[in-house]
Amino acid sequence: MLGRKKDSRNHPSKALLAHYRKLFERYGPGHNAVQWSSLDAQQRRFNVLADLVDAREHVLDVGCGLGDMLPYLREQHEFTGNYTGLDQVPAFIDYARERYSRDLRASFQLADVAALSELPACDCVLISGLFNNQLDARVDNTEWLRTTIRQAFSAARRADAFNALSTWVGREDSGLFYVEPDALAHWCAEHLTRRLILRHDYNAPAALGVPVDFTICLFKG
Repeated sequence: MLGRKKDSRNHPSKALLAHYRKLFERYGPGHNAVQWSSLDAQQRRFNVLADLVDAREHVLDVGCGLGDMLPYLREQHEFTGNYTGLDQVPAFIDYARERYSRDLRASFQLADVAALSELPACDCVLISGLFNNQLDARVDNTEWLRTTIRQAFSAARRADAFNALSTWVGREDSGLFYVEPDALAHWCAEHLTRRLILRHDYNAPAALGVPVDFTICLFKG
């Protein structure tokens, strides 16, 4: 079940909803609609996150977009477990529900993650691209990121993983939100768990250009 609504004042959802609605209207279903520079860039992130998943687990995909991670897990990582995708963009959820309607182990829920007090319980939480946008000046990007990471870690029975744009690249694009990788890993170790992995090895600027992100995996127990 989804957690009850929090006080939604000054959370990022309204701006992000409008942003992604426009992308979907402009590009239709595809990597551009969910703000990835290419299909390869999107799937490189999926590959890193998928390393965390056991084949028969229940996976929660927070900010699932068009549900693209589902076929990637099914086809590339032999994932046979249950999958739940959450996103706040109605057009994304409608598309995903129709496209994957024959997958009886998959479900998609319209949910404003920023306004939820908790996330549904699962074995593993995956978050890809959710933290990439610079939010309204009234919203503290760092606090929103930390709050969501806390919720993901609490919801996961075994582990969770997320990515964010890295300050180590040297160049930053206007409108995007960048994070110091070691500082965030230190915060996770102090407040959540010291059983973690920080990966910054999978998308060198020479191969994909900027932006470049990193992934942190957190483990329970």
